[in-house]
Amino acid sequence: MAKDKVASNTYIYAIGEIVPRLMSLFLLPIFTLYLSPSDYGIISYTNSLMLFLFVFSSFALNTYLLRTYFDRDTVEDRKKLIGNVFSVIILFNCILLIAGYTIFPSIFGYAEIQFPFYPYLSISILNNFLEVFSIVPLVIFRVKQKAQYFVALNVIRSLLIFLLTYILIVHMDWGIMGNYYGRLIINLCFLVVYLIIIAKQATLNLKWEQAKKALKFSMPLVPGAISYLLISMSDRIILERYVSLSEVGIYSVAFTLAFSLRIITTSAYRAFEPEIYKRYNGEGFSEFFHTGYKNYMFIVLIAASGLSFMSKDILLLMTTASFVEGYYLVPIFLIGGLITAENIMLGSLVIAEKKTHVSSFSTITGGLVSVISNIIFVPYFGIYAAAVSLGLAYVVMNIILLKGMSFKSKLILNDFFAILIFITSSYFVTQYSNYQEFALKPIAIKGLLLLVFVFIYGSIYGVSLSKIKSFARRIF
Repeated sequence: MAKDKVASNTYIYAIGEIVPRLMSLFLLPIFTLYLSPSDYGIISYTNSLMLFLFVFSSFALNTYLLRTYFDRDTVEDRKKLIGNVFSVIILFNCILLIAGYTIFPSIFGYAEIQFPFYPYLSISILNNFLEVFSIVPLVIFRVKQKAQYFVALNVIRSLLIFLLTYILIVHMDWGIMGNYYGRLIINLCFLVVYLIIIAKQATLNLKWEQAKKALKFSMPLVPGAISYLLISMSDRIILERYVSLSEVGIYSVAFTLAFSLRIITTSAYRAFEPEIYKRYNGEGFSEFFHTGYKNYMFIVLIAASGLSFMSKDILLLMTTASFVEGYYLVPIFLIGGLITAENIMLGSLVIAEKKTHVSSFSTITGGLVSVISNIIFVPYFGIYAAAVSLGLAYVVMNIILLKGMSFKSKLILNDFFAILIFITSSYFVTQYSNYQEFALKPIAIKGLLLLVFVFIYGSIYGVSLSKIKSFARRIF
């Protein structure tokens, strides 16, 4: 029954991940047709900065709530826990909002950023503040295993942002500002929804003793979360200093396409994480984890290979000519995406063991590796150096996690061979994708090649032919 619950939640979370990321992909042709590469570079840059700010906004208290919710025995105690965490987060973000409008304009002027603080970043800061209100309601749905509500909230919000952004950019000719105002209007509407959920599920309070315990648990995770963003987002901030905003835009389009892989990784993670915490040290945990992990990596590798093989075709179909050259970057990003998939599962095990210091040390080290490698190599190799640094950082992180965790597994060796095969095949497919127009023949050839790799990866992870057929039936 529990296994069925995890499986069903994984499919539901997958829908929740697919729709928002499909919206990002659907926005690509709009952005690339109606906005310049420089405009897309500005959007990517401000999004990166706001992700950093969002880490400070939550202080990783959502992880504390998720981890300790099941330790509370009564409904009222759980409501008080939720209310306390929510109160601390909102109080801190009111201070952060004021500080953002006070400090960032001076920083922008001093750093001589290629675009002004007003209006781009000023609206982004307000959007970040409004999105903070979603943190606790979404955790509530996860701990209560109400994946359908979690997904509905994210999907509806993403659809509305997409529709409004489309209208503002295409039909009302708002240009780049349509992206910022579209998100702002929808966030204001959803603020009401989040407050209603909190009112029903939480008992608001501000007990400092409880807050101190929460911060003691979560604070070691904050440097790690910041370092995680340094790995995945600092590249665009560093690139802005050495390349044009147009190149940042091309880089960001390739990144967006490649990391649609997170549709699989994040949906599986969100369903598995609560079960890992519940089952850890319990009977049958090892079998539960190994079975899930093998199926998880098999599916991720198939998805990554599909994206890698078809990257040029997708960009030819969905973007303009000035963005298509980004297909060279997609396989490089996907190598980092596969290593990230490993990291997600290993990180969950470390948190289950309550070794937050190991998790933090891992991500801090990875963040330093990413930033240092970007600073050293980006001036010479540009966007390609930034793409490679992502995978390098996650390799270092995973080594630290494996050495620091108590739970041991030999599945990483399977991953090594599978990723090596992915790198080799992606290189040859990319080299022979020298056509300049969208055509069905190369897609058909790549599709047949992908089918071969379904069986290759299946043999590496011990996924039987019957399971492959079963998986295919679910998809088609």
